[in-house]
Amino acid sequence: MDPEDLVKKNHGVCNQQSIIFQELIKNYSFEYASIRIVSGGFSHFASAVKDDGDWFYFDSFLEPVYDRNNPLISKKIFNADKEVFRKLYPEYNFDHLTKEMITFGDLNSFPAKQGVMFQKITQFLSNFSWFLLLIVSLLLRSLSLKPDVQDK
Repeated sequence: MDPEDLVKKNHGVCNQQSIIFQELIKNYSFEYASIRIVSGGFSHFASAVKDDGDWFYFDSFLEPVYDRNNPLISKKIFNADKEVFRKLYPEYNFDHLTKEMITFGDLNSFPAKQGVMFQKITQFLSNFSWFLLLIVSLLLRSLSLKPDVQDK
């Protein structure tokens, strides 16, 4: 989830690619946001960028074909327009799509703070837990090698 780690890879899922896109776009003083879509078998993460008062939809992962200069696409996506979704993502079923399944958030902020913190903690534990296990095993070994006081 850390953008500096993500750019070192030549692949990534939708949220990772959106994180990279947002890291790049924030350097150009645009407002940006995260868009989460969860509808049946379609769970997706994309971005929106604001320019001249209009929001524009960007999907840097699936890269659907549409007019990226048309801000009406974003409005229709935010309103769960099923026809727009079917045109953008024809391989998915959007029959039960509702506005509540689309979340617009993380305005001008990094969307994965907790994910990065969790990864850093687990990475630390993964890298150094062997040392703790080594100490425990050495202590147990030294305790088992001590002669029994009653045997004397």
